[in-house]
Amino acid sequence: MPEWLKGADCKSASASLRWFESSSAHHFVDLQRESQDSLFLLLFLRIADSFRISSHRSDFLATPLRMSDSISALTRTIQSFVDERDWRQFHNLKDLAVAIAAEAGELMQHFVWQQDAQLAERIEKHRADIASEVADVAILLFEFADNLGMNLGEIMEAKIAYNQVRYPVEKSRGNNRKYNEL
Repeated sequence: MPEWLKGADCKSASASLRWFESSSAHHFVDLQRESQDSLFLLLFLRIADSFRISSHRSDFLATPLRMSDSISALTRTIQSFVDERDWRQFHNLKDLAVAIAAEAGELMQHFVWQQDAQLAERIEKHRADIASEVADVAILLFEFADNLGMNLGEIMEAKIAYNQVRYPVEKSRGNNRKYNEL
């Protein structure tokens, strides 16, 4: 594991990334934006790999639960639900991607044409329906990532760590510009 990732978790990711930026690896940040984006996958996979927890480690039970652990547990529950109903035959990657977009569209329907003053009332009135749509999107996304062989918790943690490099606090606080415009 690279030195800058040792001990990386949600709390220490900032410190690890500060080490990364101050080390010889900081040249990654100086690359042209196209090169940065092409190297994203490599960095992303290295970070994701650093978050793996082996069930064979002697300290496994002493390891605090992390976001990826609870996401993995939810993913197993979702996959069991699908398998118990023999739905895997219908849940190919294309259809899951389409279903995610469709469910996201149903979520957006709650907000379309709503002005800021109307949103609080709408959310309060339709909270259960909105929560149901959020859950639909998440359930399908968890299954989609798992079917691709991706651990969603790990890749989310990796993306958060990567975004900490792309959006340093000192440049991005209170700023809605994209990383290449900071």
